[in-house]
Amino acid sequence: MNSSNQAAESETILHKLVSVYSKLIDDLKLESNGVTYFAHFLTPDLESMGPDVSKLQAEECYRVYLLGMLERCHLTSVTSLARTNSWLKSSLSELSNGNLLGFSASLRGLLEAAADTHDASSVMVEQLYNLFPFIYLRLARGNSTAPGVVLNILEDRLIHYSYARRPSRGHEPLPQHRNKTNALYIQAIEESGAAGAKELYQLLCELTHPAAASVSCFLRETEQEIVLDFSQEEEIINKVVTDYRETIKSLVADTVNSALISIILIRKIGYEVPAPHQSYFSEMDGATRIFSRVDEFLLSARNEDFVFSGSMWHHKISAS
Repeated sequence: MNSSNQAAESETILHKLVSVYSKLIDDLKLESNGVTYFAHFLTPDLESMGPDVSKLQAEECYRVYLLGMLERCHLTSVTSLARTNSWLKSSLSELSNGNLLGFSASLRGLLEAAADTHDASSVMVEQLYNLFPFIYLRLARGNSTAPGVVLNILEDRLIHYSYARRPSRGHEPLPQHRNKTNALYIQAIEESGAAGAKELYQLLCELTHPAAASVSCFLRETEQEIVLDFSQEEEIINKVVTDYRETIKSLVADTVNSALISIILIRKIGYEVPAPHQSYFSEMDGATRIFSRVDEFLLSARNEDFVFSGSMWHHKISAS
């Protein structure tokens, strides 16, 4: 790669995103390696409880349910970070190599992974924050003054994230296991703020599939002649990262920030897992408001005689 291309490459959004996120994610992966989930596999033995289930038994079943939900949230957050980081670094590597088809495949993988994660993470952050007192008091404090909550929508999204796949012939999967189309995922992430995602996805598919674009990238064609020209790969790569800079930035930032915020909230609830310090988001107003409101609530809720009332928590998550 010549010096002018190297200068242009050093300024790409992929370099910026890797420099901002990759080490943090790699460190979190290392610290989280070996975390074991078990609660969401447990099923209460209702027969052994008999017809008169005690309040204590019912409360313990509910705590196991909440713990299982936090496990699913953590699994989704950490694996989405690992997947996003792998595709992000692969995209940068292929950009540096000037390999257009490898770059297109990696960037397409990044876009698909981000859109798939968004299906779950958009609900996860919202519910972990909006329902924080109800989950924290019942799970971490054993305080039943907060009413119980059932997280049906979140549970369905998290199960879908982990288990959705195209069904084999003759097999009817559970509703949450049925795969959605990439088009639906891409449309949703574009509507959430990643403008240009559908257009970028179409371009990457044309390059990645064995279609005309994956051939014409090696040619210069006029009305009189066709010339083999393998120097166009770097030019096309640079055009993609330049034209879709904000799209790539938005889809990666949304995926990574949602996962990191979720992990911090999970830890604040009392599920002891590795998490970045909330100061990482000191320049992100929406996140700092979330954490300050949660911390304010925790100060009062840790009193032994704390009694919850609905007026104590009326915050709703805001995109601003």
